[in-house]
Amino acid sequence: AIFISHKMMPEIDFCSIGSNDLAQYALAVDRNNSNVSDIYDPLHPAVLQMIKHLVKNCAEVNMPLELCGEMASDPDGSVVLVGLGLPQLSMSASLIPLVKERMSMFTLSEAEEIADFALHEAASAMEVRQKISRFQMR
Repeated sequence: AIFISHKMMPEIDFCSIGSNDLAQYALAVDRNNSNVSDIYDPLHPAVLQMIKHLVKNCAEVNMPLELCGEMASDPDGSVVLVGLGLPQLSMSASLIPLVKERMSMFTLSEAEEIADFALHEAASAMEVRQKISRFQMR
């Protein structure tokens, strides 16, 4: 659906990404299966490219877009999502202070630089997380 979302835009009022399911299905990893759950990470570049594709398609037609799921409340995930241009993140109210604290450590241009790295250079979620850590240590 993400890859043909531009064809659906005239028929819908908004888009919402469920990051848990998106990552699980895109990576073909059952996050609840202890045998493979260690390779489940929504910051995988393939997942991020799918999100960016939908962000772009929604922006072209001024379609509201939000993301819910664990990725939104992951401090690293929130930085990348903002860098991808995602305008709204839905998360548990108790996690908002943690995410706000992490977001305050980055400028928008830094978040965009991290997202660009994730989309064009990173080969794994670990590389994306390492890039975020390097920015934090500066």
